[in-house]
Amino acid sequence: MSIQLGVSLGPSFADCCLIDTVRPVQPLAYRRAYTPSESIAGGIHRFLADHPQYKPEKAIIASSLLEKILGTKLGGTVAQVVTRGFENWAFLRQNLQNKYFELQPQRTEALTSQDLIFGVTERVNHLGEVEKSVDVSELDFIISKLKLMQVERVCVNLLFSGKNSVHQKKIRQYFQNAGFEVFSTDTQNAADEILTWRKNLLNASLSGSFKEIRAEIIAGCEGFLSADQIEFLDGDSHQFVEDNSRIASSLFGPARALSDFYKDSPQVLVLGLERWFILKPHLKNSQWMSPWGPLSGDVPDIQDLKVQPTSALFVDESEQLNFSADVLGFEPGPMALGRALKPTVFDLLHLHQTLFHGGDSAENMSEIFPFIQANGIAKFKDTLQAMLRNARHSGNTRLETVIDELLSFMIDQIGLNLLLERENPKSAVTCTGVFAPMLLPHLKKRWAEVYWELCPYSREIDGLSLAQRSGRA
Repeated sequence: MSIQLGVSLGPSFADCCLIDTVRPVQPLAYRRAYTPSESIAGGIHRFLADHPQYKPEKAIIASSLLEKILGTKLGGTVAQVVTRGFENWAFLRQNLQNKYFELQPQRTEALTSQDLIFGVTERVNHLGEVEKSVDVSELDFIISKLKLMQVERVCVNLLFSGKNSVHQKKIRQYFQNAGFEVFSTDTQNAADEILTWRKNLLNASLSGSFKEIRAEIIAGCEGFLSADQIEFLDGDSHQFVEDNSRIASSLFGPARALSDFYKDSPQVLVLGLERWFILKPHLKNSQWMSPWGPLSGDVPDIQDLKVQPTSALFVDESEQLNFSADVLGFEPGPMALGRALKPTVFDLLHLHQTLFHGGDSAENMSEIFPFIQANGIAKFKDTLQAMLRNARHSGNTRLETVIDELLSFMIDQIGLNLLLERENPKSAVTCTGVFAPMLLPHLKKRWAEVYWELCPYSREIDGLSLAQRSGRA
């Protein structure tokens, strides 16, 4: 028996699974924690302590938890050292906010503050030849200034460093010796250097939060696993203990684990608890689009559905009930969890299951809808009926009828998203995720021409997909 701990961290839920990785791979124990009400460290430690008979040899972490802070102001305390004369290059290369013609176009906000960009006198030409060496006295001046400003993280982004990285390595070492955390990556394989510059900046901006997450996981595993036995999975299928060049890529760890698990499926519809997306395991992208523009790095080919579990319900301009583009997340979460004020798809699905299936699916509902509060369900019903009074709704306005119609509309949107992404109309679509058993019958009925395959999904699937990586090794 070779036991491994697999942890899949989403923005609001943590799935922990202990697995015997000796083939055939077997899940041994599982626990899901709602992280807004239970710390990651506490959840992992409680899970391991509840199963002392299983002693894991290592842990693999697939985490998209950093998604929670992508919408916040990042990079405020990250400095950037660039080739003199290119201090504004990153700003000039920012994407336009609107891709269509405007009289006064605006660019997206850059990751770093312009006040923290410092030019150094050095030059490597496009052939990799050194034309001007680094002046160390300039570095000493920048270091003294950054220490006064209490800046701890520095990105080294030099022109043509992929052709010859001698200056980049020298400056990186100089700042590391001065006690700074340095982020720099050779751009040799990048089609465009700015993609790597942005990636360095995002790695630096996420570094503090990533360290906090890692510290929590290490604390949760204390007494069971050491820090060097805990590995993170990134979007390029690498496992790492500490590597600040892979922090941003770790956002794609859960998708990479699923992509590896379903490597023989042409297309996978993932209807997870927190996120719904289309995954093409046989494809990967050499760059990914961040809120600040494209970044370099191989990541899984995924396409988010327009409807998500926490998409808000609202009355649109035509006075019809519709699904908003706003994804509310689980903090405070759907109304069914008892704290939120806005109705979501999650609430709709729970009420539909209750009204149309009742006690026949009690076991399934306890799996799909954890942490439900009775007062939250009652509040959702009242809110939905109030919205119906404000909406122009033709025909029967019974709550059951409206909920069934909304579900049908949602199934139409999911199916259209999927069909637009299909490469081969005759290929099967694998459907998985905690919502798959509930929604697949509706998808089959509406899109009968598609050959659907339901993965024998269990709540251990995230941990199992991680564990099979170790099994292959």
